[in-house]
Amino acid sequence: MYKNHKFSLILLLSGEGNRFQGDKPKQFYNLSGKRIYLHALDAFYDLNVFDEIILVCIKDWMDIVKKETSFYKNIKIAEGGSTRQKSAYFGLKVCSKPDFVLFHDAVRPFVTKKTILENLDAVIIHKAVDTCIKSTDTLVEINKDNFIEKVPNRSNYLRGQTPQTFEYSLIYEAHKKAFENNNFNATDDCQLVIDETKIFVVTGSENNIKITNKLDLFVAEQLLRMQNINLISNQKKDLFNKVFAVVGATGGIGREIVNSLKHENAIVLELSRNAEYKIDLTNYESIKTAFEKIYNQYGEISGLINAAGLLLVKPFKNT
Repeated sequence: MYKNHKFSLILLLSGEGNRFQGDKPKQFYNLSGKRIYLHALDAFYDLNVFDEIILVCIKDWMDIVKKETSFYKNIKIAEGGSTRQKSAYFGLKVCSKPDFVLFHDAVRPFVTKKTILENLDAVIIHKAVDTCIKSTDTLVEINKDNFIEKVPNRSNYLRGQTPQTFEYSLIYEAHKKAFENNNFNATDDCQLVIDETKIFVVTGSENNIKITNKLDLFVAEQLLRMQNINLISNQKKDLFNKVFAVVGATGGIGREIVNSLKHENAIVLELSRNAEYKIDLTNYESIKTAFEKIYNQYGEISGLINAAGLLLVKPFKNT
């Protein structure tokens, strides 16, 4: 389906992050050692369905972002504006006139593959798509004096997230019209097309949080930790009957790796001077013979793990 259409992604990372009150914009903070915006970027990039990706960035960070994304393909970097709406419009102007364009906040690093693909599927049919979740909190409407006017039925209200996805010509003309009329009050892109077309809603995720303050950053670290735990758990389930060769299998680290793999019901081929598959890492013929034997018995294996090393013992100052 996706090959028949051209999709562009506009990743918005031009917010100054005043509410975050940090020493840099929040999208450039690390989340488990990796910048927040790169977590968001990879969620889309790994799907390999976007013909181009536009990174709309703060001017002072453009060179850094260019360097950090230099190994990505089909990336363009555009300077952001003073508001989110202006940044979105500047991103649209850089696009190579795709069929559809998807907007996403760079400070939402936990967007799922499911949400992204549901956006793409829906926009082909409906032209405009928003991502929303139910509200679990009671909503109140207040007057200018800070008194409650009414308490609406929360089942009629949803919380908006991103991505938001549109037919390119529809959203581009809406932004162009707003820009020419000096209308810069829209807090998201759906506001600009709601009078022009119906907007379909895709159900998002509670985990698709927007990092706006330091508490959110702490929560994000915990979410990422839980994701990694689940990933490891799923990977363990996939080890059944997989074949792994472990070089240095009789040493301390090697032995622990062997035991862990066997515990997950993997087939472990132990390679060392004293193991079933004898190997001398200083001798090419020894290595070749051992792996030829393994290939003849098992064919292609699932993985090769090296736990061998050279122990060098001497005073630290002389190393």
